[in-house]
Amino acid sequence: MASAVLPAGLAVLATVLSMTAGIATAAEDGAPAVLWQAEKGSSPDPAAQGWEARHDKPQAAVARAAGTGDAPLWRIEDDDDQGGEGLYYTRELSAEVLNLAAEQGFRLEWDVRIPESTGGVTRAISTEVCLAGDGRKPFRFGVSLGRNGAELAASLYTGSRGVAEAGRAVKSPEGLHRWTLLFDPATELVNLQLDGQPLLAAKFDHIDRGLPLVFGSRSTGTGVSEWKQLAFQAGLAEGTKLVEPAAPPHQVDVFTGGEDDYFAYRIPSLITAPDGSLLAICEGRKSSLDDLGNNDLVLKRSTDRGRTWGPMQIIYDEGDKVTIGNPTPVIDRSTGTIWLVFGRNVTDALVMSSTDNGQTWSKPRNITPDIKHPKWEFLGIGPGIGIQLTHGPHRGRMLIPAYHRFSFNKRDPSTSCVFYSDDHGKTWQRGGDAAEMMNECQIVETSRNGKPVVLLNARNHWARSGGRPDLNGVRMVSVSTDGGETFGEPVFDKTLIEPTCQASVLRIDQAAAAEGNAASLPSPVLLFANPASTGR
Repeated sequence: MASAVLPAGLAVLATVLSMTAGIATAAEDGAPAVLWQAEKGSSPDPAAQGWEARHDKPQAAVARAAGTGDAPLWRIEDDDDQGGEGLYYTRELSAEVLNLAAEQGFRLEWDVRIPESTGGVTRAISTEVCLAGDGRKPFRFGVSLGRNGAELAASLYTGSRGVAEAGRAVKSPEGLHRWTLLFDPATELVNLQLDGQPLLAAKFDHIDRGLPLVFGSRSTGTGVSEWKQLAFQAGLAEGTKLVEPAAPPHQVDVFTGGEDDYFAYRIPSLITAPDGSLLAICEGRKSSLDDLGNNDLVLKRSTDRGRTWGPMQIIYDEGDKVTIGNPTPVIDRSTGTIWLVFGRNVTDALVMSSTDNGQTWSKPRNITPDIKHPKWEFLGIGPGIGIQLTHGPHRGRMLIPAYHRFSFNKRDPSTSCVFYSDDHGKTWQRGGDAAEMMNECQIVETSRNGKPVVLLNARNHWARSGGRPDLNGVRMVSVSTDGGETFGEPVFDKTLIEPTCQASVLRIDQAAAAEGNAASLPSPVLLFANPASTGR
């Protein structure tokens, strides 16, 4: 996190610097000065409040009052239905304000409603700030907005680092939403917030000239927007903190085929131990890539967040003729114990545990009679990770994803399922089945209508086992409202394409969720990862 703090005295200039453009500096309460607002009882037209209307297209887009008498808005309809259209509003900033913003940063806020999907970001819904005072290099900030269904999206050209883009699904995409643009010249950081939450962070060095302050439709694209207000603050308020952009990805080869006397390594699982160390567990395949063969469980540990990894540890090996695989760990947060569930010869489920963050492990215990139906021939564990429920009546329950078939034939239908423990791993029992044609799967605790649910996300086998290639290429999802004891009808999630392979899904907790309220789970962010393709 980077912090931009005003020198003593600047933050109290709230209304002192009211210049020809009517702009205030950082207010005593940290709030920016409202420069335009659609208010009850007065015209919402920005031109009636000192803004100049312009356009760069052959004709102006339609602009009119919208909303209600008690909550008026100003609507700009850039639909290009009769050729190129555009309409934006601009006003000047004084040299003093521009200099202050260039030296101490700024905060720009606007409230806008995007009533129709745009298919992506568009300059037809945009804002712009250009800082070019006293011979300084002009910094030009242009934010374009858009909507795709429930997702609101934005893009910002940052200069030498190109375009930064981000989007977020919101509960009420039809409603008004507040956008906030922050810039700190000391660190060259720019942040864009949506409804007070960080959406985009980047380094900024875009040097270009433009109009000082703009909102509306600029030159390209089509879109409908309804604006409520726009506010600007020259000089960041004391204590304002900007978020650093995410570090670029880097690659570390944890397991490499041919090393440590193993032909190959497959089916990895990654989990964070209670002490913060990372445990990477996978199958060490002795002599081939075959799923069935002399496969062992191996582990490596990192104590520096994945930058470096220690020596490999063989944590379970039964010899030449036994297949050990599909490691699926889960952590009991109340005891600190790591439970590692895995398969043996694709017929049995074994479990062992560690109470010292994965340094040593107990002897395996066979739990097959407790979790496997007598008619199941094939049993596959996970692969991936298990979860422990943190909310609702089954709080503390540990869940392991799995899948089964009534034969060993890979082409026969498979069914995703779960099993669980309610007594800290002492005993395990069979949970609910999802549906046929659902194969390897992962589970995540999320919420529906404010209530905690378990979402099962599975590999789709309709083409391979069901003779329906038209149903393939997307993930299958099923939801449980009783902690994994039963699952509802599956749905095909067309937003999650796949080439028929295993995937990962994780939950990122918001601050409220981290409190662990047992009754409800705020809507978390889910991360899904797999190859972005429908074919291998």
